[in-house]
Amino acid sequence: MQVDEIAFFNRTTGFIPTSQQAANKLPEYQPDGSLRKLYMLSQNNVVMRPATPAYPVISSIFSQAVRRIAQGSDVNATLDRAVDEIELNILDNRGYQ
Repeated sequence: MQVDEIAFFNRTTGFIPTSQQAANKLPEYQPDGSLRKLYMLSQNNVVMRPATPAYPVISSIFSQAVRRIAQGSDVNATLDRAVDEIELNILDNRGYQ
């Protein structure tokens, strides 16, 4: 997406801008803007999702693991199972890396 498109998307949805250039086009995210601290927090702490078509599967497996852990499952065993499921999915879909 181009900078103007990102800014339009952020203005329309209320989501935090994903680039400095887009933030600069939105008054509330500029250096003296009311949401600047929120933008900086996002830039310093957010990790973008992986660029892979397997993301929906990875996200679903991770959500299931978190749910199992919250319900009392063993953390290490649950995360190991999630890793195995994710790796299997990636192997099954090798052409989509």
